[in-house]
Amino acid sequence: MFQFNDLSDIQMDALKEISNIGTGNAATALSKLLNQKIDMTVPNALLLEINDVSEKLGGSDKVMAGIITGIEGDINGMMMFLIEEQFAKGMVEKLLMGMEFNIHDEICGSALQEIGNIIAGSYLTALSSFTNLTMVSTVPAYSVDMLGSFLNIPVNLYSELGDQILFIENGFGNDDNSKGYFLLFPDVESFKKIFASLGI
Repeated sequence: MFQFNDLSDIQMDALKEISNIGTGNAATALSKLLNQKIDMTVPNALLLEINDVSEKLGGSDKVMAGIITGIEGDINGMMMFLIEEQFAKGMVEKLLMGMEFNIHDEICGSALQEIGNIIAGSYLTALSSFTNLTMVSTVPAYSVDMLGSFLNIPVNLYSELGDQILFIENGFGNDDNSKGYFLLFPDVESFKKIFASLGI
């Protein structure tokens, strides 16, 4: 059975290149949405143990904003975009043009869902163009919760992929609080399709 720790260096390089293009697409789309230049660092794609992800991001008790969307079509699975709470507030502030809000408000959730749509669309466009596979994202769900709660979702749904996950760290600008963390969880058959389409 396919597991993340079976990935070859060539397969990892392909995933990193797709991530790089997806990040560029996301930066362009977010710049238009927020009407300002968004700088993104080159994404760092890693295979990490679930516990290592939690430790890398500050511990399972750390509160973050999370946007979760499903993947449907030739590829099935889910994507998760975790954002530092302060950065999430900053993006929503720009979208709402100074309007007062609470991070738990419905209007804030709607704004971050729109951002999630853009991020998911950017990555899926990159993946689709690389593989010639059809895929669409479902309507994203948004929540503010502890990191451990977010990471339990893929553990429960995709345990057959093993104890590692594909973790992509995106830097938005140079501020430590301006970071997004992208986690990709295609199911087992979808990974086989992706690599078969790439001939690797």
